[in-house]
Amino acid sequence: METNKPRRISPIITAFLSMGMVTLFIIVFFNANSAYASGLVRVSSNKFLDIKFTSASTNDPGTGIDPGQAVHVGQCTAMLDEKRVDFTVYNGYPSYQCTLSVRLKNMSEQTVRLQRVAPDIPDELVVAQPDLPDGLVLQPEEEVTLEFVLRIQQNAAENAKYRFSIQLIFEDLID
Repeated sequence: METNKPRRISPIITAFLSMGMVTLFIIVFFNANSAYASGLVRVSSNKFLDIKFTSASTNDPGTGIDPGQAVHVGQCTAMLDEKRVDFTVYNGYPSYQCTLSVRLKNMSEQTVRLQRVAPDIPDELVVAQPDLPDGLVLQPEEEVTLEFVLRIQQNAAENAKYRFSIQLIFEDLID
């Protein structure tokens, strides 16, 4: 007559189970610290100038490893309208960063100049502005690409939502 002996779990199975628990812990750790940030880049002018966005993109659409990191957690997307671009960061974490790119075209019949960049950014985010030459000038039909680097700071709260905006203010250039 056979007795029911307690079955032993093999050391290999035990190792796989413990690796699975470690992986689960890492995923929970990153998600617990995630932040959501959304913002926009908008064009405005002092007159009826016709300056439009022709394209918008980011360097982290969510299909690979996060820029400058060894993990794939965050994602940054861009939605284009002629007068504004909406950017959204999903699962952002302290030190997460992405590059926001916009392409502008002067559809006006006159030459225009970028008068100033007016950012409205909370302390938990940093948005580095591109190095713009003094008085960036666009001739009629001329296009330019601007890039902004968005970084989530260490003081970003867990599961928080942050909003930012960047206004590009143009004026006509009078000869």
